[in-house]
Order: sequence, then C-alpha cells, then structure tokens
Amino acid sequence: MQIPLYDTHFYIGFPVLLWLAYDSYKRYKNNQNVSALYIALASLFLSFSMLTWGFPALFSSDPKLLSYFTFIGDSCQTISFLFLWLLSIRAFMGSKPLLKNIAYFTLISLVMVGILDAMRRNLNPPYSTNLNMVSGIPDIVFTAAPSYNILTGIFSISLFLLSFYFWKQAGKAPSKSKILRIRSLAIVFLLTSLVNALMPGILLPGKFDIKDALLTIIFLMISISAMASNLLNKRSRSS
Repeated sequence: MQIPLYDTHFYIGFPVLLWLAYDSYKRYKNNQNVSALYIALASLFLSFSMLTWGFPALFSSDPKLLSYFTFIGDSCQTISFLFLWLLSIRAFMGSKPLLKNIAYFTLISLVMVGILDAMRRNLNPPYSTNLNMVSGIPDIVFTAAPSYNILTGIFSISLFLLSFYFWKQAGKAPSKSKILRIRSLAIVFLLTSLVNALMPGILLPGKFDIKDALLTIIFLMISISAMASNLLNKRSRSS
C-alpha cells in the first residue's frame, strides 16, 4: 500500500463528512428540519468524493483507473453543491415562485454542465489524474482545468451565502451546544467558499499544496466543533 501523505485531507475528510452526514440526518429525523436533510445529503455526496479522489491511489497508480474514479468524485461533488444550492434557494428566496423556478432551472443546467465537464476532463486520454513521486512520497496530481475552477467557484457561492444564513440562524438556537454547532458550520462554509473560489495553486516547499493544507484544517475544525458541541450538550442534560 502506498500512502499519499500530501493528500491527507481526503483521508481525514471522508470519515468526518460521513459522520456529519449521519449526525445531520439524525437531527432531521428528530425534528424534520429540511435544512438538516440538505446538509446530510451534501455531506454524504462530498464524503463519496473524498473516498473516490483519495483511496484508489492507495492501491493503484494507473492514470486511467484514477481518472475514472476522479470522474465519480467530481460528479459527487457537483451533486453535493446541488443540495447546498437548494438550501440556499430555500433560505433566501422564500415564497417567490417565479424566481425559485428560474433558480431551479439554472441550477439543474449548471449541474448537468458540471457532470459533462467532468466526463470530458476525466474519461478521455490524456487522463487527468496521476500518481507522482515527490521526495519518495506518492502525491495525487489532478490536471489543472480552468473549467473546473470556474464551476467550483460558481458552486461555492452557495457556501458563502449559507455561511451568513447559518450565522444568523444560530442566534435563534435554544442552547449553547446548538449555537456552537451552527456557528462552527457557518465558519466552515465561509472558509471553504474562500478556499475554493480564491485560493490559487500556491505550492509550499516540497510541492505541498496550501489549498490541501487548508482543507485539512477545515476538516479538523469540523471534528473539534462536533466534539465540543456534544460535550456541551451532555453537560446541559446532566445539569
């Protein structure tokens, strides 16, 4: 087994996002909050992205195989953004049927464009994903594509909008644990939107991608805030 140490955000992100999907779905089952359902579905599909982007490289260096899995990961990420945009439309457009229908049509069109673009980039030679060796350490390298960066930037606007929505909603939360959980989610959304939309491909010494490092920190923030929220929740129940 070869471990791409430069790509640890995939291996951290997969279980963290899978747990977030489970926790959010459990909250939806308890209170029928549609926002929790959208977060659960977005987290689930993004966890699949982390799985298919990172884990095949543990066992294979075949560019064709890796690129096919990258296509699955890119498609799952696009579907993840679909649910985040659905939540954004629900949060900001309220009862405006004409605007909502226009937004739904635009969103579905963007999702189709995103998946077709992923097919074009990943399913044809020269294949988009390679496993390179950097100082004796495997590194997953995705071919830079302006179309991917543009679409990811557009989709990430939903994260930017939702960061403000959730920060405001936290003020209505009935307990400190819920305030912490919702505001932590708002901060994570804001940071992720800025990383996706603004962070150029800056490399640190050793060819380490600073964007990957920041995503690792974001996933760790989700884990820490979840543990802190659960701890506060247990204390409030026992008091």
